Amino acid sequence: MYSTPDVAYTQNLDVPAPLKDVKFWREKTLTDLWFTASNVLSHGEKEEYRDLNWVHCALADFLDLDKNPIPQKLIVMSRDLLKSTMSRAFITQWFIKKAYYGLPGKIGIYCGIYELAEDNLDRIMKKILTNEIIQSVFHKWMPHKNSDFGTKRKERIRFNGIEIEIGSPERPLTGWHFEGVVNDNLNNEINTSTFEQCQKINKRWRQQESVLSKEAWEFVWETTWEPYDLSAVILDPDCKFDYGRLYRKPAYTFVSKTGYHVFTCPARDEKGDPVCPKKCDDAYLKRKRDKQGPYIYSRMYELRPIPDEELVLQKKWLLPMEELPYNFIRNISVDCAGTTREESSFSAISICDWDELGRMNIPFADKRKLTPMELYNWICEVVAWSESMGRPVTFVGVEKEKYGIFLASYHETTSPQAFNIWLIDIRGRTKNSRIQALAPYGEQGKILVQRGLRKFEDEWEAYHKDKKRGVDILDSVAYHLDMKVVPEKLEKRAWVPNVPEDARAQFRREMEMVRGGHLDRKQINAVF
Repeated sequence: MYSTPDVAYTQNLDVPAPLKDVKFWREKTLTDLWFTASNVLSHGEKEEYRDLNWVHCALADFLDLDKNPIPQKLIVMSRDLLKSTMSRAFITQWFIKKAYYGLPGKIGIYCGIYELAEDNLDRIMKKILTNEIIQSVFHKWMPHKNSDFGTKRKERIRFNGIEIEIGSPERPLTGWHFEGVVNDNLNNEINTSTFEQCQKINKRWRQQESVLSKEAWEFVWETTWEPYDLSAVILDPDCKFDYGRLYRKPAYTFVSKTGYHVFTCPARDEKGDPVCPKKCDDAYLKRKRDKQGPYIYSRMYELRPIPDEELVLQKKWLLPMEELPYNFIRNISVDCAGTTREESSFSAISICDWDELGRMNIPFADKRKLTPMELYNWICEVVAWSESMGRPVTFVGVEKEKYGIFLASYHETTSPQAFNIWLIDIRGRTKNSRIQALAPYGEQGKILVQRGLRKFEDEWEAYHKDKKRGVDILDSVAYHLDMKVVPEKLEKRAWVPNVPEDARAQFRREMEMVRGGHLDRKQINAVF
């Protein structure tokens, strides 16, 4: 790829022991990333680059664009396996090549946190300026002090036509025609706490394409966080990747559906032994699991966003709904958030048709950030839409808390005849306990879902025992269990909800107790 210039060696060349053959060291540094990391960059270091092993040797060959010319690469590795160390080694070698062959070049370092990008660039420049082997073997081509750079700032360096710029989602890369970008840990524990934040990071990553040159290369270094984070999107555009394929498979490579060449490595191998024992031994990994718990440990060290033992709702339990039941009782459930602040959760609405077999048929589920009045208007729109389709709504359930009570009170004073609100008493149940009550229905094949309800499916597949955010639609669906009314079996089709007599009596009692007299006897009877 490069032509080696004819260089006259000088007697003043200060080569540290045991360096003997300058030409050998120069050629190996230029052509072998593993040699550069393990022999050149490790020189003079007490820790960094000292714990590299066979996994990093395989990774170095994977990163080498001459040995592995696929320009788009995804590296998914466990925490503490020296991902950023190898990333900096690659950039350092890239800088040395460009300076030695006198070629211009421009790359970007893009991190989820701007300070991380600053730290990466600072370490790379310090290594180039202070590493004795680099300064000795490449003394004619390397900068020796800060003043040798045309530009040397925290956000950018320039040297003889070579440019490295840093960026983050908050401070994107500027300019254009980058020949390559290193994305290092775009996802972290802060910007993956909600589905919407993950979507924002994914959007920023896609926008990065506009600054890349035609034949640009791209490296994405990640640890798994959520089943819909950046690495998940690269592994499968529909976020349906089976992470079981990566379980305890060190240095595993394959090509994803999006065309990226993927390298993965968890903390343990097939036998359960630590992959990098000098860095992460058994005692260290045990301490991490004990302190972090199975969920965090699984995604950080086993490359499984959700461990098997933490899964509550299986993906296979959601069955496709081919058609709406002809004999049904339709309810609408509302999970109220009541605010549009950025950090707040969403208000969610779902529709459930209970059929003769006691199955939940979900034809609609969505969420929005709305004020209480906007939410009420949305409820009215959904009710009207349902009835226009010939599917009358029996109950609209809202949680018996401040926003739900407000909606019920407002409805009773404005248009109580439009639909009937059921105030659902949570009776001290937590959100997780409510959602987990859906598991028996899913396991028995009693949850059928309209195709295309992507937001609901994403929440279902990403749910785990400790999940507290991003479950708004799930919570609204769980409330349908409080309003469960199974219609009586009919010999012929009937489009009017057929409410059993015992359900009528139960509803009358609960309405009289819970609603505090909001409905009189005539209004209650009108429901049926």
